[in-house]
Amino acid sequence: MINEDEIIKQGFYRKLKSDNKKKEENMKSKRSGSNVIVMVIVCFVVFIGFNAQSITHAAKLEKSVIKIGYAGGINYVFGKQMLQAAQDAVEEVNNNGGVLGSKLEIVAADTGLTAAGATSAIAKLTTSDKVDFIIGAYTSEEATAFHSEANKRKIISFIHVSTLRFDDSYKANPEENKFTFGVSSSEIQTAETSIDFMPFAAKKLQQKLGLKKVNVAIVSDNALWTVNIDKVMKEACEKYKDIIDLVYFTKPARNATDFTTEITEFIKKDVHLIMVFGGYGSVIPFVKQFNQMQVPAILGGAIILAMTPDDFIKAVGKENAAYVTTTALYTHVSSPRDAKLVSEFKAKHGAYPGHYAGEGYNMIKLLVKSLEKAGTINPDELIPVIETTVVPKEETWGGGPIRLVNHRLQYDYAGENGIRKYAQQYSPEGEIFIIYPEEKEMLIPPQMYKKWKK
Repeated sequence: MINEDEIIKQGFYRKLKSDNKKKEENMKSKRSGSNVIVMVIVCFVVFIGFNAQSITHAAKLEKSVIKIGYAGGINYVFGKQMLQAAQDAVEEVNNNGGVLGSKLEIVAADTGLTAAGATSAIAKLTTSDKVDFIIGAYTSEEATAFHSEANKRKIISFIHVSTLRFDDSYKANPEENKFTFGVSSSEIQTAETSIDFMPFAAKKLQQKLGLKKVNVAIVSDNALWTVNIDKVMKEACEKYKDIIDLVYFTKPARNATDFTTEITEFIKKDVHLIMVFGGYGSVIPFVKQFNQMQVPAILGGAIILAMTPDDFIKAVGKENAAYVTTTALYTHVSSPRDAKLVSEFKAKHGAYPGHYAGEGYNMIKLLVKSLEKAGTINPDELIPVIETTVVPKEETWGGGPIRLVNHRLQYDYAGENGIRKYAQQYSPEGEIFIIYPEEKEMLIPPQMYKKWKK
């Protein structure tokens, strides 16, 4: 006899089993649908990824050859080395496949270190050579012409420009001055190094010679780059007046060849420390005459040519280079990469590279990195990219990353990042070594001991 309750019970189980089966089938259907959706999404993402990658690989600049004009004093060490280093960077880029399928080419024009020469050089490069970009300059006169011509001709330019007039012009009218980018320190940063060194050197002279106060002279080029330097150096002498007396100040012509008047004043006014700010040819006869006349004083300041020892000794002679000191911002070898670049440059070009070589190299690296990001040489699209581009330290000369603030390159001056402030001195044997921050003892010329030792 069939139990009614059992029938109901079995019917319930069958219904439950049937319902569970339907739910399971529905879940499978949903999972299957979800899997299809996931697969579609994955395929879509992969497609987009491959498409983006294809677009990236397909991105090419508008020209197969990008022409970069170099305008500078190529017969002077700073102009020559800046050009050489820029050419080395271009060769490196081209050997690695160029920039987005395009090769780089440098076309050079001599400025003779003058504003008129820079104007003519830029006109030739833009009209006859039809370059796409311009790099170069070193003197403030060149840089002033660069600034004017680049903005007038609407051609992006990377230049060495120390004068703060560049910064003031950009801040006053960014749109009008957007085509020029400065890749050097300002003259104030150069002066700051000498301001730090001056009391250091004065105290050394006090200790070794027994001087109560150190008499200081300032000799600076009659040029734009020294205008602000003169001001802050005079202020520094006043700041350290407990140990320093500023007894003589002069601004000889940048192409002067005779310094009899200045040397006579040094001797008459008992000058002990002479802060020289010289970047032109006049510094060579000045250093020669100073040492040949055995002036009982020591040279300091920012002697631009003395920043590259091979060229300086060749220009003035080992005996005249002895005891000369110079302060500024230098590319200090602080990494295997820097050591390699310096070694390769010296082997290839026969001279130790100055900071101007690093600037020429970094001009190219900054341009290349910006072109890679922008994918175009169109100024309107490229300029905003340059303004925000950071070149990593692995690609720069100087150990640290470089970036722009208000169109001037910002270096990290920490010693471990390559660019550092220091003073170096030449020994009588023609060797060069750092004396500030103190690594070796500052040498005092024998004639100073003879004249001043108490």
